[in-house]
Formats: sequence, C-alpha cells, structure tokens
Amino acid sequence: MELVKKFVKKFFNEIVFTIGFIVLMCTIALPFADVTLGDGSVLTVPFTTALTGGVVSIADAEYTLGNTSILLIFGLLFLILSEAFTLIAALLKNKNLKLIFRVAGLVSLIANIFIYMLSGYLIGVLDLSEVGASGVVSSSFGIVVTLFDVIMAIVLFSLVFNAKKYTIQEICETAFLVGLAVVLDQFLKIQIQANGGSISFSALPLFIIAIRYGAFKGFIASGLIFGFLTCLLDGYGFQTFPFDYLIALSGYGLVGTFFNLAKKFYKNIENPGEYKKKQFIYSVIFILISTIPVMLIRYVGHMISANILYGYHPINDFLANFIYQSTYVPGAVGCSMIGMIILIEPVIMINRLFPVKEAKNVDEDLEVKEN
Repeated sequence: MELVKKFVKKFFNEIVFTIGFIVLMCTIALPFADVTLGDGSVLTVPFTTALTGGVVSIADAEYTLGNTSILLIFGLLFLILSEAFTLIAALLKNKNLKLIFRVAGLVSLIANIFIYMLSGYLIGVLDLSEVGASGVVSSSFGIVVTLFDVIMAIVLFSLVFNAKKYTIQEICETAFLVGLAVVLDQFLKIQIQANGGSISFSALPLFIIAIRYGAFKGFIASGLIFGFLTCLLDGYGFQTFPFDYLIALSGYGLVGTFFNLAKKFYKNIENPGEYKKKQFIYSVIFILISTIPVMLIRYVGHMISANILYGYHPINDFLANFIYQSTYVPGAVGCSMIGMIILIEPVIMINRLFPVKEAKNVDEDLEVKEN
C-alpha cells in the first residue's frame, strides 16, 4: 500500500494526464459533428465515419469525407504522441531530456486541441461546401474534448514551466521582442502569395529571444505567442494555426540551441582577444548551420497544411507544393538569418552586459534569507 502511495505521489501528474488521454480516446464512440443541410435539417456524423473518410448521403447523393479524415488522423496522431512523450519523460532521469519530451508532448496536445475543435466546422468547408452544408462539433463531443484537453494542457504546462521559470526581465524582453516581430510581420513585409506567404525580418527578434533564453523559451515566444497573434491578424482562420504557425515557427528556438553549441569551441580560450574573435566566428557558423533545421521545420508545417487545407496530394502534388512554399520560405528565413548575423556582435555584447538570471521560487528566496 505504501508503495502504491509513493508511486501515485511521484507520477500524479502523469496519471491525471493518462486518465484524460483514455477519456479522449473513448470519445470516438460519441457523435462527432452536426452538419446543417440546405433545407435546415441536421445530419449527425459519427467520429468513426469522419475519421475513416466515410460516406455521407445528402439529397440522394453521396459525399466522401476525405479531407476531414486526414485532419482527424493528424489530430489523433498528435494526441497519441502527446501521451507517448509525457510517459517517456516520466521515465527519464536527465532533466534536459525530460523537458524536451514534455515540450514535445505539449506541442502535440495543442495541435490536437485546435484540430479537434475545428474539424467539425471543416467538414462543411473542406468536404461539403459544394452542397451548401455547414458543420459544427457536436455539443457532447465538444464538451468532453474541451474539458479533458484543458486538464491535460494544465498538467503539461505545470510540468514544463516548473522546469523553466520566467523572471520579470525575461517577460519584459520577450513581450517587447514579440511585439516588434508582429510589427515587422504585419507592416514591413513583402507579400509573395495571395493565399499566405511573405518575406520579412519578423523572425529576427524571435531569434534574439532564442539566443538570449534558449530553445524552449524561444519556442514559447515564436510558436505559441507570435504564432497565435499573427494567426489572428492574418485572418486565414484558426484551422491554419497548428501547421502554418505552431509547427512551422517552432523551429526558431533551435537558433538558441546552436548558438549555445558554439560555446564549446571557444569557452576554454584564455586570451581575451582570441576569445572574442573565436566567439564571433563560431557563433556565426553555428547560426548559419541552424538555418537548415529551421527552414526544414517551416517547410514541413506549411506543406502539411497545404495537403490538408488546400487539397494538395501528398505524393502527386509534392513538387508543386514544394515549389509554392519555396517562393517565400527561404526568403523569410534567410532575410532574418542575415539580419541575425549582422547583429550578432551587439547581441553578444548585450548577453555580456545583461546576463540571464535564473528564476527562483519564493520558497528558495526565503531559504536564502533565513540562512
């Protein structure tokens, strides 16, 4: 009995998360969406029908829910990944690896939330618009999914932010730089494609956040905060958020990871002049190397979105999809990377003059005062 109590206490958050996961997996038995037809009648679509790309009969005609099926498959995959990442993190002892897997679980869960909540609407938009049908997530499905998704998200947020706390300095700097990124994205950009896609220096402030505070806080600033704000302002709809914003922009935080990797090549140099020279050279080299994964992640996010929302076939239209994304992704990432290299010396100086301080709990501060 004592062993059970210790286990529950140690893995309480993971247990709560897993219970939520099991409940969400059981929602496949609930009605998924209510589709309002042109004559005002309502057609209930089971989750299994939408998930498997089943057939819906409307006015003696049959319509296949192919696009909605792809969307729900991704949503279900993200849900399973969030559970897998959370359980793997619970078994790991290395704190950095724990954080990486928990962040991956959080990203997957957020993507699942947006996909599930928007899929009912997208049944009409993607699959049945030609017959004048509009869909909405059924109330029973929506209530259950919203409630348990929120519980699971709170659990993961608490686990993640318990490991990575924010100081007042970090909050202020992040708010200022994200605001600057939004301004650059909305008012100082070159629009390349009518359906989305532009070139600007908006990623530059987000790169600075990643260099200053690391990959995790860089992801929070770029994928979550900046991504959500620009998704609202761009006006393409929330259905674009999981792939075109959350996933596509999540790679910006990797700039901070590569910047920190460069330190291994100059940290032991004792000569001040040589140290400064090597610091600049290796920082530039590793920032340039980070361009590859940053750009790759943006391609993946945008191309998946094009497959699901704009009808591109994953195989037959792969080249056309890649060419479309190539009209702006290299330019958008490349411009900001060039700007980052130009500003790397001032950023290094800021890091030296205003070093990042670790946040402490109130309990830790009290312990210090008592001692």
